[in-house]
Amino acid sequence: MTNKILTLLLCLSIGSMLHAQAVIDFESDESGITFQYFGSSLEGSLSASLDNPNPTGLNTSARVGEFLKPAGSQTWAGGFGNPAPAMAIDATAGGQICVKVHFDHIGNLGIKLEQPNEGENWVTVQENTTTGAWEELCFDLSDPSLEDSNLPATGRTFAQMVVFFDFGISPDTDQTYYYDDITYQGVENMSSTSDVSFSVDMNGYDGDFGTVHISGTLNGWSGDSNPLSDDDGDGIWSTTLPLVDGAYEYKFTLDNWSGQEEFMAGEPCTITTDVFTNRIIEVAGDTEVCFIWNSCDACGSDTGGG
Repeated sequence: MTNKILTLLLCLSIGSMLHAQAVIDFESDESGITFQYFGSSLEGSLSASLDNPNPTGLNTSARVGEFLKPAGSQTWAGGFGNPAPAMAIDATAGGQICVKVHFDHIGNLGIKLEQPNEGENWVTVQENTTTGAWEELCFDLSDPSLEDSNLPATGRTFAQMVVFFDFGISPDTDQTYYYDDITYQGVENMSSTSDVSFSVDMNGYDGDFGTVHISGTLNGWSGDSNPLSDDDGDGIWSTTLPLVDGAYEYKFTLDNWSGQEEFMAGEPCTITTDVFTNRIIEVAGDTEVCFIWNSCDACGSDTGGG
C-alpha cells in the first residue's frame, strides 16, 4: 500500500472531508491498512484482513481487518499504521474517529495519535459493550488525553495513528479481534444525519439475480455492504440508510457487481465524474427515492429502462 493511499485514508482534515466517510474498509487492497505489531511475540509483523466472520447486524461487508494479541503480550501491546501517513493527521477542527469492532469478550479499544518530533501525544480508550456482534466505538477528539498533560486532540496535528486492543491488559490466552470502517466525522456534521430510503423497481429487468445492492460513495462502492429487500414480492427492492447530509454518487448493483446500472452522461438523475456516470443524491433531511432500474424515471412511471 502506498503512502499516497494512506494519506487519503488517515489525513483527518475537515476541510477536505465534508461528511462522514469510510476511510478504511478492507473491501479492496487499496482501501485497507496494515498495522505493525509491537509489544508481543508478533513484534514487527503486520496485521491481516480476511472474510468477515460474522457478516450480520451493523456490518455485513465482505472483508474486515484482523488484530491479534498473543498470550503474555505487554499491557501496552498494539500496532502502528505501516507505513505511516505521508502527511499529518489534521485534528485541528475536532470531530470524532469511529471504528466498528467485533469482540468475543468485554474489553476495550485504545487509539493513540502521535505528534512528530517527540511532541505531546493523544491517547483515549473506549470499552466495548457487546460480544459476538459488531458495534461501533467513537472517540471524540475534544476529550482530554489519558497521558501527558491531558490535552485534547482538537487543535493539533499528528504524524501517526496507533491502536491497542485490550489496552492495559496482558491476556492469559491468545486473543483475536476484528475491526472495520474506520471513519472520521467532522464537527459540523455530527448532528446532521438523515434517514434516506432507496428503492428500485426491478419488474422490467429480464435477467436473473439474487439480491439488489446500493453501491456508491456512501459505502466505498462496496458491492455487498448494503443489500435491498423485497419482502412483499412486488418487485420493488428497498433499504433505508442513515446518512450524514451531503452529496452522494451511487447506483444499484446486483450480486456483488455481477450486474450494474449503466447510464449515459447527461441523464437528469446523474453526474459524470472522471468518465464514470452515476446517480446523484443531495441529502438534506429524511427523504425517499424510488427509480425504475437503469432509468431516471420514478417508480410507477409508464416508461423506463429494462
